[in-house]
Amino acid sequence: MTNRIVITFGFTAVFASGFFMMETANAGDKPCKAATFQFDKVKAACTAGGENAAKELMKEAVKKGKAAGDAEMDCKSCHEDTKDFTKVKDGSVDKLKPLL
Repeated sequence: MTNRIVITFGFTAVFASGFFMMETANAGDKPCKAATFQFDKVKAACTAGGENAAKELMKEAVKKGKAAGDAEMDCKSCHEDTKDFTKVKDGSVDKLKPLL
């Protein structure tokens, strides 16, 4: 009987600590504002790490664009508002497609 209690307590402690760690890891993530996504990679980044993860993904795409010869590429190349990021300019999806 005592062994069952110890084992049960051990499993409960491991589960609770894992759950707590998972919650604190995501507590600082600011969720993405977009409701729809043109790219699965952006949606996955938003789901996994919120706005910061999506921004990191997009920064990598901008780097690839610049390396490919588009020296003027930046956030404003595709986004109408860099505080909101939900509104994109015409043609931005086609421009971004090869970079993601």
